Amino acid sequence: MDMNRLLWANASRLIQDRIFWLCMGFMGLVLPVFNGIFGNFFYTLSAAVVPAAFCPLFLGAEYSDGTMRSKIAVGHSRQSIYFSDLIVCAVAGLLFNTAWLTGSLLFHRAMELPAEPLRFLLCAGGVCLAWTAVFTLISLLIQSKAHAAVACLLTAVVMFLLGLQLTIMINAISSTATSGSGTACTPTPLELFRDILPGGQAYLLAIGDFITTEQLTRFPLYSLGLATVVTIIGLLLFRRKDLK
Repeated sequence: MDMNRLLWANASRLIQDRIFWLCMGFMGLVLPVFNGIFGNFFYTLSAAVVPAAFCPLFLGAEYSDGTMRSKIAVGHSRQSIYFSDLIVCAVAGLLFNTAWLTGSLLFHRAMELPAEPLRFLLCAGGVCLAWTAVFTLISLLIQSKAHAAVACLLTAVVMFLLGLQLTIMINAISSTATSGSGTACTPTPLELFRDILPGGQAYLLAIGDFITTEQLTRFPLYSLGLATVVTIIGLLLFRRKDLK
């Protein structure tokens, strides 16, 4: 019951949130136009940056208007608060991606879907979950909305660029051995690190040229594992946080 009340309250606030609808409009109406020009790369970067801007603004409002302290005062556990905030941010992230997919299909009816669309969408959903887990942790640990937004945006950009750089390094190292093979081998530690990072997964999903069937199978598991670890760490830190 404790969790249900928090989820209903968050859902109601989400529906009335102007930032949420602005993000939906951007992902569903503006982004598909640019996606037709720049391809999936622009979408994949936006799929990280938009939640990175939304999560701290949406969750930071709980600190700025005193809602967080009120929830604690009426008896809601910190665990329930953390999980309910994570769930609403994850749902918002999935809705952003759904808006993009719907807009892209409407604007570009001849749009080519990936070779394995179901696995691709499952991977995209996993990346979304991993991003929102990271942004929820940052947003609930930093009470200032402005500071949390900067931290989330920097995290998104740095992790995306790190995934790009790791991919370039990996391809440079293995170009001779893997040239024309098209087969997957056991991932090296560097590849494993890149594939676990949501930025690395996002970049591979964006370009599509270097991704394998095995990676499409592993990516959702990596994302779920990362989201679980980040959530556990965030929950432990949130329990000890001094709510001013």
